[in-house]
Amino acid sequence: MQASVKVLLPAALVLGLALGFAWGHDRESASDGEVLDRIERAQDDLRRAVERLASREEAVTSPACPPAPRPIVQAVAPPVTQTPPVTQAPPVQAQPVEAQVALSPRVSEEDVFEHDSAEGANGETLAVRDECLRLIDTAVRAREWGDAEAARLRILLEQLTTPQRGEVLERLTALFNAGTLRVTTRGAPY
Repeated sequence: MQASVKVLLPAALVLGLALGFAWGHDRESASDGEVLDRIERAQDDLRRAVERLASREEAVTSPACPPAPRPIVQAVAPPVTQTPPVTQAPPVQAQPVEAQVALSPRVSEEDVFEHDSAEGANGETLAVRDECLRLIDTAVRAREWGDAEAARLRILLEQLTTPQRGEVLERLTALFNAGTLRVTTRGAPY
């Protein structure tokens, strides 16, 4: 609002002078004294309008009532009578690596692909998964994933089991996020 007052005051003065100049050239209808009276009245009207705007601005910016004081909140902690006893964990004894390996269960290749066989994976789906991975590796060498690769992968993904599909898409997404592959597809990348 302050800015509008600053702009309005010079504009009003310029307008007043321009109107006075225009009225002053009309010598047949008014004398010089009358023209000066008109100019002074117009300037007085403009000053009053500016003052009204300034008073409205003060009314808007000043609060209607002073802000209420904030309540003082004091937190009082209960007195400390006794501290709880501190318990320490027993020291951990390090085991040699050989002992840790001996204690860990052995994982065979069959265990790794067990979920595939449970979901109906067979030699054909494993071959399709390998083809998906080869497609991704080829794209990594070219550093680009385009519409042709995406279309081929969509066809191959339909033939995979759910865990296999997740494995392929997880690998592809990791390559996208790492910036290894530049995606140039129009639409979804898979």
